[in-house]
Amino acid sequence: VSLIFKRKKKNVFSVQAGEACENNIGSGVCYIDASELGYQKIENNIGEMNVYIENAETYSGDGTIEIENNLGTTKVHIPTAWRTDVQAECALGAINDRTCHSGDGPVIRVCGECNVGSIELVNV
Repeated sequence: VSLIFKRKKKNVFSVQAGEACENNIGSGVCYIDASELGYQKIENNIGEMNVYIENAETYSGDGTIEIENNLGTTKVHIPTAWRTDVQAECALGAINDRTCHSGDGPVIRVCGECNVGSIELVNV
């Protein structure tokens, strides 16, 4: 397998509002500015993607993160004060939401699909 898929360096993305964050074959890290979070597209293909949200205190709510995960793992680090509304589909994989659902913090919608892999939502 290592002869077919050579190990790539870790890709680091810092995206602006409306920009897509895409990782193909390898590992990547995506930083999203919460003050501009309206709609954010994340795509991970045959790799591992970690998504971090910066400036969480500036988030006004009503944002959406759409994830397309294919044959890999996408882990989204959600601020503890936020609540999640997960509306994603999964085929031969798993969506693990380990975030808090209580409180009156702002809501972030997570939608998309997971095909032969996993999407993990964790609090930070």
